[in-house]
Amino acid sequence: MQTSTLRHIVTFAFVVACSDSDDGKPMADACSQHSDCVLVTPECCNCPPTTLASVRAAHRDGADAPRCDGIACAPCAEVGYDPLRPQPRAACIAKQCQVIDLRQDEASRCAQDSDCRTESAGCCPGCTSDPQLYVSLNTQTDRGLLACFPVPPCDPCLGTPPSSYCAADGHCAVRK
Repeated sequence: MQTSTLRHIVTFAFVVACSDSDDGKPMADACSQHSDCVLVTPECCNCPPTTLASVRAAHRDGADAPRCDGIACAPCAEVGYDPLRPQPRAACIAKQCQVIDLRQDEASRCAQDSDCRTESAGCCPGCTSDPQLYVSLNTQTDRGLLACFPVPPCDPCLGTPPSSYCAADGHCAVRK
């Protein structure tokens, strides 16, 4: 993984009208709910994304992931845990799949620790106390931003997730 050293992460969005195209076909990244959208990386050997620029959002049915059959990738470099690192996610905003940073989005806004809850960053529970496997959201945020489609079978989990807190920037973070 790469760690961003930027102080402020600017959430970008592609502003695109969500009407049908001139040929009558729906736009490729049009959506109606968060689970319609997925993150797509442009490379085969891409460690978990930690910057918004390293991914794009696309509709799950039209996501054009690179063709990587037979390519062997080196292991990702180990980096220290940073609770304030960017958390890129695909979201359906204004009926268009867009990349957001959960760390800077309203989904993680907080005023105090009790405003935050810990959620698994993947489709299945983290089953460990490793904070890198979790994200922290505001208690009022719909978990739909983290939804997987289709939902994979998950093993039962006995681990205890780490706690969340309201960081100095007014957004929820996972405690190490």
